[in-house]
Amino acid sequence: MRRKIPWDEIKKKYVVGIEKDGRRIYPTYEELAKEYNISFDYLRRKGSKEGWREQREIISNKIVTRESQKVIEEISDKGVEFDLKCFQIAKEAVEKIESFLKESNKKEINSLLSALQKAQEIGKNALGEEVEKTPTARTLRDLVEQIEKMNE
Repeated sequence: MRRKIPWDEIKKKYVVGIEKDGRRIYPTYEELAKEYNISFDYLRRKGSKEGWREQREIISNKIVTRESQKVIEEISDKGVEFDLKCFQIAKEAVEKIESFLKESNKKEINSLLSALQKAQEIGKNALGEEVEKTPTARTLRDLVEQIEKMNE
């Protein structure tokens, strides 16, 4: 009696690949022939005739596109989170600066603003965002000048 060869299973492993340790692995015809104890030449001819390689390419491209989209969304979400956090810190810094302005000198305030600006630049660089130094620095200087005018 001839044994039944699980062609659907073999095709799926070749075309879609196998998840192993969080990675997708694509076995070769040779590996599958050994695993299922079938003729390498027959498996290769069958796969070629049915277009397995082309199907693998299409599926692989779809998987890569989907995974890339997930990464982009995660980075985007982290960027929004970071911007909101920076905004909150900046808001709190303005409030503290207003209260400290009466008790502190301009050098201490500039030092605090400089530290905040550097932290924001480091975070944006980590997220791959371009950092515009001149507008940010000008905005911080304007902020200090406005606070000084308010307290005169």
